[in-house]
Amino acid sequence: MNFLGPWLPRFLSILCLCQLVATGLDGSWVQDARARWLGRFAFSLVGIATLSVMMSWLAFRFYKLPLPLGRTGIFLVPLCTLIAGIIAAVPARSVVSRWLSRGLMAVFACLALYSVLCLRLSYFKEYEWDADVKDVYSVMARLNHAYGVTDAGVTGLYVTALNYYRVLSARETFPKFELETPELSVGRSIYVMDGVLWREFIDKEKLVVVYRGKFSDVVVAVKPHGPIPPTMIEP
Repeated sequence: MNFLGPWLPRFLSILCLCQLVATGLDGSWVQDARARWLGRFAFSLVGIATLSVMMSWLAFRFYKLPLPLGRTGIFLVPLCTLIAGIIAAVPARSVVSRWLSRGLMAVFACLALYSVLCLRLSYFKEYEWDADVKDVYSVMARLNHAYGVTDAGVTGLYVTALNYYRVLSARETFPKFELETPELSVGRSIYVMDGVLWREFIDKEKLVVVYRGKFSDVVVAVKPHGPIPPTMIEP
């Protein structure tokens, strides 16, 4: 259903504009006490959203504060959704506005269904590159228990997360994973790295990949003639 994602907000915006015109022409906002209250509520929400965007832009313009992006701009979602919901909920007096109201409710239902189907309980989209690190540590733990290896080379993307799982488990003998820049040390028994970014290093050291991430490009690689057999491992 990915093709629906970009279109549903557009349909909602178009229907909201049409409904505003229709209810403005048939007097729905003026002749009903509940509609007048809803109108004042919607106006206050528009003011809040406008003020928020304006303050964010001014902070960016004068203080170079980054503009909201992704989760940092999520406050706009409930504000805009409430505004559209109020437009859909206003008592409609004409046939056109009633049909537009039904159309708005249908789009809202599709948005709700789409959002539920998009739920992902395993990782945040912004951190997709880190989605497999728990499995990576499971693989490393198995290698540590089976072969006693403790010398692991870890690239910067995964150092912090692997240290978290190391402390959480407390059953392995790995020392604290340290960030190595700009190059990884050669001769390590285990390497955790991005298989695409570090392709040249893997080829140069003739490393054997024993685990590949399901969601990301992370790999666990070992020396070809080291203590670990060069066979694929499941977490």
